[in-house]
Amino acid sequence: MDHLYSGFANHASMVANESPESLLLNIRVSECFETAGMFALFPLGGLAMRFRNGLMNAVVALGLAMFALAAAAAPMSNAELKKQVADTERAFAASMKARDHAAFVSFLSDETIFFNGKQVLRGKTAVGKAWKRFYEEPQAPFAWEPDEVEVLDSGSLAHSSGPVYDPSGKLIARYNSIWRLEAPNTWRIIVDKGAEVCNCKKEADPDKKEPDPDKKEPDPDKKQP
Repeated sequence: MDHLYSGFANHASMVANESPESLLLNIRVSECFETAGMFALFPLGGLAMRFRNGLMNAVVALGLAMFALAAAAAPMSNAELKKQVADTERAFAASMKARDHAAFVSFLSDETIFFNGKQVLRGKTAVGKAWKRFYEEPQAPFAWEPDEVEVLDSGSLAHSSGPVYDPSGKLIARYNSIWRLEAPNTWRIIVDKGAEVCNCKKEADPDKKEPDPDKKEPDPDKKQP
């Protein structure tokens, strides 16, 4: 007992005389030797555990990848494609309301064609430049929305049509646009053409006589005296 007590007292004295940095270094070295000893005693167990964990991670990653591919490969129905195109058209129209010219340009295909009266604008750059003036004022000069959308059975092209209104809400035109699926879930406009409409009553023809509702027409089967 005296021998054990003497050895413990000497070790405690040595620890008390060491600096904190030296003591911490000794503890870390001891931990390294203990870890090395564990791997020396159970080398196959450590490798097996690492292999098992790696295999499980690979299986999970493969499963997620297969699920993503299956979801992407599932074809959309025609009704779903119509809704997707209509939503894209509404987002396209929202760029005018938000006065966001950059957003407007992002919906244009590189080879888009816009009919501007008798003039034909070709390409994203030309269309974006010509439409820039519609985004310069605080108030949008017009607005539009889709009311008819049709999509090819192949899901590659779509036609969108709808009314165009002035700031007061008066109907002034109808637009017709063709959209192309250029990437998964990404539609871009390739053709756009509008047509003005007349939202007014027809003027009466001054040379045309209107029938008198009070005047009775003669009966053709009745003999006249």
